[in-house]
Amino acid sequence: MGRYHVIILSLTILSFLSKNLISQNDKKQSHHVKEHEFIKQHKKASNNSNYNKSNNIITNGTLLIDLPEKIDTVYFNDSSYYYKKGIWYKSSNQKFVVFRPNFNISTSNIPANSENLTLKNNEYYYFNGIFYNYKQEIKEYFIVKPPIGAKVKSIPNDFEEIIIKNKKFFKIDNCYFSFIKDENLYQVQLPNK
Repeated sequence: MGRYHVIILSLTILSFLSKNLISQNDKKQSHHVKEHEFIKQHKKASNNSNYNKSNNIITNGTLLIDLPEKIDTVYFNDSSYYYKKGIWYKSSNQKFVVFRPNFNISTSNIPANSENLTLKNNEYYYFNGIFYNYKQEIKEYFIVKPPIGAKVKSIPNDFEEIIIKNKKFFKIDNCYFSFIKDENLYQVQLPNK
């Protein structure tokens, strides 16, 4: 093989390798852009004032790169949580995850379209799988355990459907709802009843 053929072969191999490297880099960038667009769409949804709780635009477990603007910071048990328009966030591996917090965390506001219900002379507010009780003396809404017997219009989409003693329940975290067909409502129940 002459020197000319060796040069041509070397250039062909270099060209082939550089195209593959560029192609692999483009795939990585494309994946990153798609992931960023997905998170950006969810971020945009979280800023939407027309949040529809029956559609659960942002569901429990959704990851975000950035928090929405003008968000409240809530401190509880030496941890920082973030809250806006009925959606709670916490930091996770340099990102933020949507979640439903434990009981006793409080906020000064809840969404205007929260359901208001009274059960056994106690007033509750409900939004996106979370029950709140308002403490007038400190003007805060506290997250409380779901009251047994409470009826709500909708539940979040991230439920687990389970059957106990031939009865269908929708489990959200540690709360069990059953659907009351003739009332078109979901009711908090103990699963053994």
